[in-house]
Amino acid sequence: MKPTKLTQSLSSLARHATALLLTLSILIIPGSLVSAAYAATPDVGLTSFSINATRQDTQVDNLKKSGYDVAVPLNVKDLSDKLGDGSFQIADLDFSSSVPSIPDTDRRISFEAPLAAPGGTSLLYSVVAGIPDATTCPVEIKETKIVFFDDKQKSLDAAAKISDDGYVVYVTGNKDVQDAAKKKIEALNCQPNAKGVVVNGKTKFVSVDFSEIWPLLPANLQQPANAGPFTYTPAAASDAIYLVNGRKEA
Repeated sequence: MKPTKLTQSLSSLARHATALLLTLSILIIPGSLVSAAYAATPDVGLTSFSINATRQDTQVDNLKKSGYDVAVPLNVKDLSDKLGDGSFQIADLDFSSSVPSIPDTDRRISFEAPLAAPGGTSLLYSVVAGIPDATTCPVEIKETKIVFFDDKQKSLDAAAKISDDGYVVYVTGNKDVQDAAKKKIEALNCQPNAKGVVVNGKTKFVSVDFSEIWPLLPANLQQPANAGPFTYTPAAASDAIYLVNGRKEA
């Protein structure tokens, strides 16, 4: 029997549908596999505020039990070992125990690096620095600066500039800057406390700059993040912000 025009049309539609499904499978499946692999083994960068030293100590202990390397508070053994390099894939930031300069930024903020091509590695970078109070021991910090980047070289260059501005840069991938930070801390001649802490993370003011990575933040925070740093001062019930910074490798 000779095929009718209707039969021919249905057959053509079937062939096109099959081709479309094959194309979609090629486009979608690898992406989902990459996403699953990425989610399974992320490097997590964490920064949080506590309202007192006791809560800070508890958080540090819990993070260490969970496999985090803690960069702040800074332990004296890290001066002869290694400080944090600032690279991560997922950020977990908790700024809730503070008074923010921008409404609704005193809360938990999470974001992650964009997925790289299959087989690639997508990373973000942070620089954490402070101006030490030389009259205190363990060393307290007058002002803390945190800056985020999606470009490694920019983060290295920024760390050098921040160091030149008088900050001690504890977290960076810039080895020269970290070596300079170690020398600055050693020059303060502070004896560590019973837990080995030499820089305790107690600070009066924190500036967090997202301007290089603002599109990665939650939608309601993108515009203010692009406009300038988020700044924080101690909560009413606290004499300072007790900062913790750490990283958990995959």
